[in-house]
Amino acid sequence: MLITLVDENEGYIEINSDVIRSTFNDEDQVVKAKLKDGTVALAADLDGDVLHEAVSKWMVDNPTQSRYIMSKLDPRRLHGLRI
Repeated sequence: MLITLVDENEGYIEINSDVIRSTFNDEDQVVKAKLKDGTVALAADLDGDVLHEAVSKWMVDNPTQSRYIMSKLDPRRLHGLRI
């Protein structure tokens, strides 16, 4: 889900959760996260709960964009996601 949010927002989203400051696509289109401590990590390497918190916070903070993105997604892709 995080990858979809980043891709649909021109490769960057500001999150400011307890752990993640922002997420972005690097020059190779790999989603990375800038953490609160300033380090950069592959989003895929982060804990699932951290990612869930980040996605949830972004969706609450950006309801219009969130509804638009969710409306474009195939409901079968959302099965099993905690959003």
